[in-house]
Amino acid sequence: MKKTLLIILLVVTGLIPIIVKGTSLSFTKGVINESGTLLDGVSYESFSAETTTDYGTVGKQNISYVKALSTSKTKIVTWAKTLTNKITGGNLVSIAEDYEKNNPEYEVLAAINGDYYDMTTFTPVNAHVQNNIAIKSENFYLDRYFSVGFTNDENLFVINKKNVVEPYYSLAILENDKVIKEIEIQGFNQIPQTGETSIYYNLINTPEIADTDIFSIKLDKALSYGNYYLSGIVENEVDSIIANEEYFSLATKSDEIASYLLNGYKIRVQKYMSGVYNNIESVIGVGSQPLENGVIKNFDEINDQSVSFAENRHPRSSFGFTNAGDFVLLTIDGRQTDMSGANLREVSKVMKSLDVENAFNLDGGGSTQLVIKKDGELVYLNSPSEDRRVANAVLIVAPKAIVECEVLNINYNSFDFNYTVNDGLGEVIDHRVYLDGTLLTMDNGSISLTALEMGEIYTVSIEVDYMINENVYTNIFVNKRVNLKLYEDDYVKQAPSNFSLQIEKNDSINGFDVFVNYDDPDKTLTKMYLIFDDEKEIVAKSIGGYLYQMYNAEKGRNYGFKIEYYYRIDTINPVFETTQGTFYYKYENIEEPLITTENIPTVETTRLPEEDTDNNPINLIGIIAPITLIFITAVIFIVRRKK
Repeated sequence: MKKTLLIILLVVTGLIPIIVKGTSLSFTKGVINESGTLLDGVSYESFSAETTTDYGTVGKQNISYVKALSTSKTKIVTWAKTLTNKITGGNLVSIAEDYEKNNPEYEVLAAINGDYYDMTTFTPVNAHVQNNIAIKSENFYLDRYFSVGFTNDENLFVINKKNVVEPYYSLAILENDKVIKEIEIQGFNQIPQTGETSIYYNLINTPEIADTDIFSIKLDKALSYGNYYLSGIVENEVDSIIANEEYFSLATKSDEIASYLLNGYKIRVQKYMSGVYNNIESVIGVGSQPLENGVIKNFDEINDQSVSFAENRHPRSSFGFTNAGDFVLLTIDGRQTDMSGANLREVSKVMKSLDVENAFNLDGGGSTQLVIKKDGELVYLNSPSEDRRVANAVLIVAPKAIVECEVLNINYNSFDFNYTVNDGLGEVIDHRVYLDGTLLTMDNGSISLTALEMGEIYTVSIEVDYMINENVYTNIFVNKRVNLKLYEDDYVKQAPSNFSLQIEKNDSINGFDVFVNYDDPDKTLTKMYLIFDDEKEIVAKSIGGYLYQMYNAEKGRNYGFKIEYYYRIDTINPVFETTQGTFYYKYENIEEPLITTENIPTVETTRLPEEDTDNNPINLIGIIAPITLIFITAVIFIVRRKK
């Protein structure tokens, strides 16, 4: 009997947390402390509330949020405040101010603190990408950490764990903030090969390089969080490498690149994000996703830093999306009077009350901060428990001109580009669209760019003139990068084609030279032969192409040639083909004869060259002799009559 009662007691005791967990999690909104509108479709609110955990623990809360409707004229971005060689961190107001300073075409409406970070170096735990600059590309190695990229379109966001970057560093050259040329470079601290470009930075000993154009670049940024990001201003062409704390050098054996490197132009060197984050301009790391597709996860599913971390109440920072595409920034304060903080299931419960279906947890505790732009000033909407420096932030910004664009139908040598430009915080006066710095003529906001160089990197820039308070401003709003190298697999290599012969007499060999002309855009040709009279002779590669020399040719002979050519596309060993037509040439000791091509390989059907009456000399003897005979006869006749 005692054993039976003990078993029943244990079972009931085990079920109590499950029953409570399924019924007790709750949220009750209290008094609104502050609310308002930051822009059409962007609202904010701060209010008191009570939350109850799964185990029935009640907590008093101070909750603040900003909600930007999908229809609002806003953009989601990320930002980290940086010095020359590191992320410096700052409180949220200073990070928002720094964003506006470096991005004058936008105004910050609201911002929330970002990812976990090293509190000594201010290095984010996970990836950080801002303005398509991959400052840190990798996420923390533990499986529970990942990053979120903001697409600013109907896709809303992209989640990823194992991020990848492009295999090569890229060099971008900018004039007045628009990209005018971008190439893949050979690498760092390597002597450039013919046609290549290298960057020299952070050297102990500087090498001497011959026959190379070298430029000194005044250093602006030199960040290294896994990969380098360098930026600077071109100052001078110099005779030797300069690489110290204030300068890096660009060495090129490309005349084209050297022609772009004018004093005052800006240089950027980095590895771009690839894979799912290709062309996503803003990426930030998170600790977990406690709310996924409307379902609040259990603590062991959430995990974050640990299960106990997810279960315990702390100040929290979070962002999320509704199914309609609205974006929410949320803070729940703690570690203060009547501010309990929240566990991550409570955070999800509050997010669901705001119609959020997918929510992500950011750094919390003393880092929890939410600011808004109120009466032209950035102020805190929440009540931070500390005035803490944080590494990065997520911001809602309003553009001074609304420029929307998309790249479509990307192929190995073409793409389509559509865009619209409308009033934002300012009134649009005019705009211009450029491809690598060259002004384009657009047709109703759409253009198809074709016959581009395969494997090249192109940038479409949109420059807008706009007016605010009767002052006119000009800014670049878009630098849309298209790397055609990523689409080379779409290209099917072509075999050599369009063969023809150019034959010229060569008296020094008592014969003639045969030059073979052909198209081979993909450089697949490996060798070729000339076939004539059942003989096969190798055609030698020369400076001008392929050449065969026919020594001691037979005068009056009609030569017929076919071409057997070998090429390699996707096979280890070359394959070969023979031209269908036959090329004919009659060797004469006179002016060059006509070369013909016939599909019937018989000498009898060859069209021999016709006489060129325009070029043959006139037969004077045939004309003068009859005239002379007539003249003599007439003279004799006249003399006889006189007698």
